[in-house]
Amino acid sequence: MVALVMIATVFVLVTQAQRESVAKAAEARSQSIAARLGEQFMHRIEAGQVPDLVDGLEGDFSVDDYGQFTWLLGIGDGSDFSGGYLDETEVVLREFRRKAEEERSEDDILPERTRIFLTISYPSFRDDTRMEFQIETLVDTWAIEQDFTLFEQLWPELMPTAIQ
Repeated sequence: MVALVMIATVFVLVTQAQRESVAKAAEARSQSIAARLGEQFMHRIEAGQVPDLVDGLEGDFSVDDYGQFTWLLGIGDGSDFSGGYLDETEVVLREFRRKAEEERSEDDILPERTRIFLTISYPSFRDDTRMEFQIETLVDTWAIEQDFTLFEQLWPELMPTAIQ
């Protein structure tokens, strides 16, 4: 009888450990998918292929067959959709970039950069909550504003024939 109780206890512990490891693997897979989908979406924004970008724009990845993965876009440093706080290092870096932008001469033809925040949300395997994954990058402002005149001025040899 004691041996049966010990075997049952070990079986329960092994089953719980297995269930936990399967849940962790599923969460890791979902986070990997969220990262891949987010990076693809960011590349589309950088290429100027996402029209009508506004701060707070929302959508999902149902086109990629991942409808349960949704996204929320934040545009600019002052976005209400940035999803987090700024640590001291980031504040100093942004202030440095702002001052460098102000000191730049008008003869410098450099594209302006805008910070983009993309928050990808997906269902959790442990409960009914949703997990979030955020990507942040700087994108040429012409891509956000769809200003292909600036693109042509900066890189005329790269101008796609579809835009010309």
